Amino acid sequence: MAIVKVENYRTNVENQQQANYLIKALQLHVSDCQLNFDQNNYLLSVVTRREISELVCNVVTKQGFLCEKINRKA
Repeated sequence: MAIVKVENYRTNVENQQQANYLIKALQLHVSDCQLNFDQNNYLLSVVTRREISELVCNVVTKQGFLCEKINRKA
């Protein structure tokens, strides 16, 4: 069984309309993941059981937004 992990991404999404648009675009590619935006910090959080960081960043940037994975420090 795969381990559930949370991946966080810094974006330049500025409002709820942009966040909703981006979540819909991402759900077409990662429908098995839970997606959430923290509007205060422009952060996208993805709960997943698989490696998807490259896919997420590709989808986000193709939609015209910046995307940078935030690596957790141990």
